[in-house]
Amino acid sequence: MAITKIYKGTNDVTSSFLKAYKGSSEIFSQMSLKRLVLVGGLSDHSTVMTSDDGGITWVERTTPLTTGINGVAYSPNLNLYVAVGRDGKIITSPDAITWTQRTSGVTTSLYSVVWANNKFVACGAPGGTKLYNLYSTNGTTWTKTELYGGTAPHLYSVRWLNGQFIAVGGWSTGGGSAVFTSTNGSSWSKILYDSQNTSVLKDYTFADITFNGLVYVAVLRGNPITSPNMGMVAYSSNLSSWTIAKTGLTYPMAINYLNGFYYVTGGTTTGYVIYSSDLNTWTTKTLSSCQYPRPIIFENNKFFVPGYPGIINYSENGTTWTYKNTGKTTEFTDIIAGQEL
Repeated sequence: MAITKIYKGTNDVTSSFLKAYKGSSEIFSQMSLKRLVLVGGLSDHSTVMTSDDGGITWVERTTPLTTGINGVAYSPNLNLYVAVGRDGKIITSPDAITWTQRTSGVTTSLYSVVWANNKFVACGAPGGTKLYNLYSTNGTTWTKTELYGGTAPHLYSVRWLNGQFIAVGGWSTGGGSAVFTSTNGSSWSKILYDSQNTSVLKDYTFADITFNGLVYVAVLRGNPITSPNMGMVAYSSNLSSWTIAKTGLTYPMAINYLNGFYYVTGGTTTGYVIYSSDLNTWTTKTLSSCQYPRPIIFENNKFFVPGYPGIINYSENGTTWTYKNTGKTTEFTDIIAGQEL
């Protein structure tokens, strides 16, 4: 039985919380060209590349960092890019070409950053027995907020979904997942599924989360000790009670809801994209020569999925994929569309 039905007409309505509406204003075509910004790196270098022609050609940019970048965000209000990475490093740029390092106030790795509600919010690994998030209204000065004390979880992704910041992750040893929510980026509520909980998520770690307008859909990886490469898709209307939609995924990394479909990327030595319109029937596509693929976006009339080693996968329809090898021996970790050109 299908979980979601996508309505494509302009007058279709539904009362079911799992049905998603796709209005006539949602189309694949996009009118304006935006600068694409690709980030990554490894333990001994950082990588930033930009494209101004829709992903056809890429230009490497210099950064002040000597370790990898994990996430990047863009503020159209400030016309500012912020990238976060290992060892608490943060860099900013007005154009994604010239970068300046900022002081974060933490020394643990930052995994993800988002711009929403007039501020940047970043999350990452715990330091000692405390977990912090960071927020900034200008990208230059950052404030940290303690989210959790004790043996704290890692937060691998932060998104702005349904009018709130949602940070998801879990414990790096022993399993257990975690969700934190905030409307302002400074005061947070926590919903935990640790190893003592009876939730179906207690042996899993959140990797990423999205929202279709009615329900939250997340990808989770298995227990880091016993089953690190097994994952699943689950959905929830309230972030508290979850239902499993699909199991048996190998190391899922990211999820996004685009053009009426849920897209999941993942894999280790061989990458993949799986997609579904209803969370019930899934189609799998292999990403040639790509390992550990990361977020999927749809910009400039194309889907893009970055990965290792220096691979950018792209598709015009989400089903037929080709790839470009940038020649960089690096792990691409995030990609965004920034300023209009």
